[in-house]
Formats: sequence, C-alpha cells, structure tokens
Amino acid sequence: MLTDQQRHFDRLYRRDPDPWGYRTTWAEQHRLGVLMASLDQPLYGRVFEPGCANGTLTALLAARSTELVAWDSAPAAVDLTRAALTATGGVSCHVGSVPDDWPDGSFDLVVLSDFLYYLSSPDITAVLARATDSVTGGGVILSSHWRGTAADFLTPGGAAVHQVIESALGPPNVARYADQQQVIGLWRP
Repeated sequence: MLTDQQRHFDRLYRRDPDPWGYRTTWAEQHRLGVLMASLDQPLYGRVFEPGCANGTLTALLAARSTELVAWDSAPAAVDLTRAALTATGGVSCHVGSVPDDWPDGSFDLVVLSDFLYYLSSPDITAVLARATDSVTGGGVILSSHWRGTAADFLTPGGAAVHQVIESALGPPNVARYADQQQVIGLWRP
C-alpha cells in the first residue's frame, strides 16, 4: 500500500511525465552536466539510484555503469524510467522507498539526487548509514539537491539537506560544487 507521499508523487508523474523539467530546461541540463562531471570515475561497476524520477539522470548513469539499480517510491515514476530505458541493458527499475527498503549487495556508487528533502532529518541520516554500509571499498556517495524550498519538503532545501549529510559524513572529500541553484557533494566514506 502506498503512503500519502507516494500517492502524491504517483499522481504528479501521471499528470506530467516531467514535472520539474529535467528533460527540457536549461537549469536542469546544467545541473545534470555538473553532477555527471563531479563523478570521479569514467565507469562504475554497480550503481544504486533511489529516487529515479522519470529516468533522465538514470539514462546518464546507465552510460557510466555496468549495472544500475534504479528505484522510486512512485510506481508512475518507475514506469517512466522503464519506458525511457527499454533499449538499455544492465538497468533494473523497481518501486522502493528508502530508508525502509534497500537493495541487497554492495555498490560502487550511490546517487542521492533531488529527493532527500522529502525525508525528515532522521530518515536522511538513516539513508546515509545504509549508503555508507553498502558502498564498497573505494566507492562513493553522490548527493545533488536544489537549494530552493517547496511546501512538500520535510527538510527545507538542498542546503539544509547537505548540512545533515555533512553532520553524518563530514565535508565532501572528493568533490563539491555549489551555486545559487544547487549543491553537489561527492564522498568516499
């Protein structure tokens, strides 16, 4: 059974397959370019992307990974991601909600992009603990979030999310980028 928040996002994606303009706006294309440029390796083995949305970032990550596990709590988002990546091998898409759910196995890269502000601070900390536990030796955790705020955020914007992350992991120790619109960090736990 879906929670109220999951139903909210499911309805959102059913009304508009690109509600934040990931595929169409310059700001999102810029953000995705900086995010991908922040990665410290040209290719990762196994990657986990919870919060895959409509699959825009997922498609970019698929080109940089051998195996990609993509999740979203909204079934409509998972359907959009699957449709966007039908011809792409090595990608599996599932409905899942972190921190309560987490895939088995270890990862070379965990990507936490534009969804942690929909979680409470304790849940963000739980996600970080699970990510840290599942990252292989030498693996990294990438976080990218919009600095703005929205009425449905439980943590007020990307800057607040990154404060919670830095409280748990310390400052980014591989890469950091921030501008007026976004904050990106890459950590090797």
